[in-house]
Amino acid sequence: SSNCFTNAVIRLGEASDQALGLPLPEPKVLDVTVTVVDGQELPIEAFLSARVEMNNLIDVSDPSASIRLTLPQGVSFSSESGVFLGLQPPPDEPSPRAPVSSDLNGDGKADIVWRNVRTGEVAVWLMDGGLIGSSGFLGGVSSDWQIVGVGDVNSDGMADIVWRNTLSGAVGVWFLNGLTIMSASFPGSASLDWVIKEIGDMDGNGSADFIWHNKQTGAVAVWFMDGPSISRFRSLPGVPLAWQIVGVGDVNADGLADIMWRHAGGVSAVWMMNESTIASVGFFGGTSSEWEIAGHGDLNGNGMTDMVWRNTRTGKVGIWLMNGGAIDVSGFLAGMSPEWRIAQVGDADGDGKADVIWHNRSTGQVAVWLMDGLTLISTEFPGST
Repeated sequence: SSNCFTNAVIRLGEASDQALGLPLPEPKVLDVTVTVVDGQELPIEAFLSARVEMNNLIDVSDPSASIRLTLPQGVSFSSESGVFLGLQPPPDEPSPRAPVSSDLNGDGKADIVWRNVRTGEVAVWLMDGGLIGSSGFLGGVSSDWQIVGVGDVNSDGMADIVWRNTLSGAVGVWFLNGLTIMSASFPGSASLDWVIKEIGDMDGNGSADFIWHNKQTGAVAVWFMDGPSISRFRSLPGVPLAWQIVGVGDVNADGLADIMWRHAGGVSAVWMMNESTIASVGFFGGTSSEWEIAGHGDLNGNGMTDMVWRNTRTGKVGIWLMNGGAIDVSGFLAGMSPEWRIAQVGDADGDGKADVIWHNRSTGQVAVWLMDGLTLISTEFPGST
């Protein structure tokens, strides 16, 4: 006999078909390890509703279930030979890793997209931690087209560039593979009262969706994307204009992007979304007007989007590590001098934790803070624009 935390042994003689009962108090998923004690090659088959190979997981949904070990014909062992059957709970699953929204080449590292404000030319740095792995130019477009987001619109694991025409309201997408534009699409347009505030995967299908906010009425809407096309349009409840969307990210690790808000009075809130339905709302303590949300990303690798703040007067950096609709832990870092701005928050080194990317507006120099939660591990300077 055995329970789920002890090894059981079956003594084997001639070819046999023996069953070992598994008295369990409740349904469990167990890690099965089969060991032959006399060192001989033993082709054991383990069955529980379906075949289970050696060292595999089984789902014991019936407390009276048994694993059947079958010795083939022609195999014999002495009466002292045995097979040990070890049953243990499987190791804890790692926290879900949020996709890297600006990963242009699918290597799990955040890349940087640049736009020349004079020529309209677009350049890309494919990052490798604190280094530029490779770089290139994608070409340019006229100044009436502005980049409004970077994210994986066609769910191929590589981020794309989303454009908006400031004269016509048209929306365009460059579908990228690293440094190559594979194709382009123009999924639709909207009046200029509507602004694409953020892009993020609202329905968990792997495609980044477009979150709109009407700057005149406060109305909110979502384009749910399916590659080059809009799969469906949904309206969300409107809000007073004193509230502004400041980020979109998965704050509760359910695989669906949520919408982060900031009130002009300093209060922050999050809509925890279930596609186009507001499942719940969380409110956080207010901050003074000199604090601005500079970016968002999963800084501690728990699958939940965190918030990065910058004090516009002192340059100090604040971090809220989120846990659903609540602040789990917060902290401060010294920050950089005023000519440095936070250009992006994303996982530059592929460790599953977002980093802070800075740009010096005076010198063009770029700096990368490699982060581990509230801790600055190192500062790298990959290059200049």
